[in-house]
Amino acid sequence: MIRLNSIHFGALHGLGLCHMALGNYKAAIQAFQQALAVQPYSLENQRLILECTFSLS
Repeated sequence: MIRLNSIHFGALHGLGLCHMALGNYKAAIQAFQQALAVQPYSLENQRLILECTFSLS
């Protein structure tokens, strides 16, 4: 869906969740940041970025 609509918030969020489940935290952070660019007040994506950042350290 991202190829068809590069600002599809749900697809970007879902992509981040998939990367996170696989342990690809850097890729997950990038996807969540892209989702935040579309919907900047999403507390869920902000929280998930923090969680992924914590998992990297």
